[in-house]
Amino acid sequence: MDLYKVGHLIALAEHGTVSKAARAANLSQPAFSRSLQSLANELAVPLTERVGRRLVLTEYGRLVVERGRRILFEQAEARRALRELAEGQAGQIAVGCSAVAAVTVLPAYLREVAREHPRVRVHVELGTTSHLLELLRAEKVDVVVGDGYAMLAHPGLEIERLPDSYAALYVRAGHPILREPALDAQTIVRWPVAGAVPSVAGSTMTTSAIGAEMAPQRLMTITCEGYDVLRALALGTDTILHAPRGVVEDALRDGTLVELEVAGREQVRTMLTVARLEGRRVPPHLPQLYTCARGGPRDDVPQAVAARADGAFLHDGAALFGR
Repeated sequence: MDLYKVGHLIALAEHGTVSKAARAANLSQPAFSRSLQSLANELAVPLTERVGRRLVLTEYGRLVVERGRRILFEQAEARRALRELAEGQAGQIAVGCSAVAAVTVLPAYLREVAREHPRVRVHVELGTTSHLLELLRAEKVDVVVGDGYAMLAHPGLEIERLPDSYAALYVRAGHPILREPALDAQTIVRWPVAGAVPSVAGSTMTTSAIGAEMAPQRLMTITCEGYDVLRALALGTDTILHAPRGVVEDALRDGTLVELEVAGREQVRTMLTVARLEGRRVPPHLPQLYTCARGGPRDDVPQAVAARADGAFLHDGAALFGR
């Protein structure tokens, strides 16, 4: 069975149309269609059929996709293991970080690797958790540190939940809003509010906790996946910053940022998690990432904690994490 062509059938299953799948495979539509037909001829069974104007998988096609994914996964794992063995103590790891993780976890991890393993190649991808999970599925990154709420709808992940943090609103010292006798949504919206793009699941949880009027996704007028940019904006203008406390801890200590106390507004809990594909061989130097993410010594990776599509967490003996 030609695994290259099997990859094309998998692309059709994942993208839904020949045009999108061909584009993802960097092929013209005719060449892509010929590849699918060649695979069907090789296996002597129909893998696709026309339903209206769409090309869909037959029962045979679905079986080939299911088994093909496993084969390609094991093939990639074997190549990765051989490469790591050949590279010895060097190795490489690709890490995806959300805006929060880029500030609270990534710096400590990079310092640790640079100090203890100077020859390790570390590639970092920054972005929204949903985008990073796409990269994880495509095996472009080995691990993702991001919004736990966004990961709940993605089965097949091994997840370590990190200690919860809380998000709030912050302004520069001397901001005119600090002279207001009371703070509510009507007062806050007189100024721009900036923060990272919230996930759909996280937005839903936040709205249910504090109400739609004070939900960050309703208040925010500026969104950016870089908290360094957002902090600088809040420190240099009258923009209000919505952020987890860990992002602004140093600025709160030195008094350059002040937390706003809003009447009737509960604290917004943020859930940060570390995720990798279920069953994947542990990349080299991943334990150091867990050490830095959890803020303490850790000489192993957690036992498997898999996210189920219904939002629950399954585990095999480590710790049971709920919402």
